[in-house]
Amino acid sequence: MCAELPEKEVATMNRLIKRKGQSLVEFCLILPILLMILLGGIIDFGYAFYNFITLQQIANDSAMFAANPYLAGGGESATGQSESDVRAFIASRKPAGWDSSFQVDITTASTTDSLAIVRKVTLDYRSPLYTPFWKTIAKSTPWRNGIGLHAMALFQVPRSY
Repeated sequence: MCAELPEKEVATMNRLIKRKGQSLVEFCLILPILLMILLGGIIDFGYAFYNFITLQQIANDSAMFAANPYLAGGGESATGQSESDVRAFIASRKPAGWDSSFQVDITTASTTDSLAIVRKVTLDYRSPLYTPFWKTIAKSTPWRNGIGLHAMALFQVPRSY
């Protein structure tokens, strides 16, 4: 048969088992909070990344449209499309959920050697935070109004020879 353990060793083993059980209970209490923080961050920054990709695509398409020398009514323009047409183009591409924090800047410039005309479209948008935890945390940071996104695209107006 098995030899019995001395009473002192049994008490030490019981203490170790209780400590391991205490650690498991503490871990189970903290785990949901950690998961909420991590999943909330993944969701918010995932949406911000999606919004940035959308913003950059709108900037690229708008700058390419702005640099198009062929006007809708016929004829050509040496500087591309008018600013109002470009703004209407951007408004048609903007997602419906985007609010007034969406800002547009359209510029026309000439290169330093005056050989080319370029159209630059700059877009700014503040991507909102969706999870309550990160909204609360962001109130004391520069992100209190959302995550600031900035996209720019530049295209040259083709020259006709």
